Amino acid sequence: MKNLLKKITRFFKTDKELFIEELNDYRQILDDAIKILEENIQILKLALAKHIEIGHYLDMKQSNKLIRIESINKLVTQYVDHKKDTAAREMIREKVKEQQKLQCLNEIIDMHNQRIQEYQYRLNKALCVLDNDKSNREAFIIKQKIALQELVISEKLDRGNCKKHIERIKREIIDKESYKELNPKEDTVNEVLIDSEIEKELSIFKLNYSSSNV
Repeated sequence: MKNLLKKITRFFKTDKELFIEELNDYRQILDDAIKILEENIQILKLALAKHIEIGHYLDMKQSNKLIRIESINKLVTQYVDHKKDTAAREMIREKVKEQQKLQCLNEIIDMHNQRIQEYQYRLNKALCVLDNDKSNREAFIIKQKIALQELVISEKLDRGNCKKHIERIKREIIDKESYKELNPKEDTVNEVLIDSEIEKELSIFKLNYSSSNV
């Protein structure tokens, strides 16, 4: 309804009014794109922080496994020294199990580190795009002010006929080809999906590497 009303009222507006409206609409596009990017960046920062927290948890489990294996090695050495081969075999069996768990844990850590790098890349990319979009908006605001000043002068010189001036300004400052990167759907962040991934991974880690298995 709002868009329909806007289309209808356009028929009753002057070229100058339509031009000013177009400038304001275009500035709103810039503002909206920046707002979406800022929201996405906050989501990515939160997701990255959660993944880093999980990474610390995994590092702790890895450290505990290494300590456990080292302790078993010492026990095996003691049993061998005391000619207790049966006990030594059992501890070696336990060591093999721990090594298998450690290998699986190392694979998960590698996968998780890759996930962290992916989120870091997306965050850095979003920050670069945001910086570029803010620069574009600042440049557009300056050009908008200059254009409106020139419009007033042109209106006086041409006695109200400023259509040619408006067309020239449109070509100069409303260049949509320069703002293709403003499409917020290019790297849309799904907060619910990210949270779901994090909780799913964490539950798997806790199930397989709980404190009872250390």
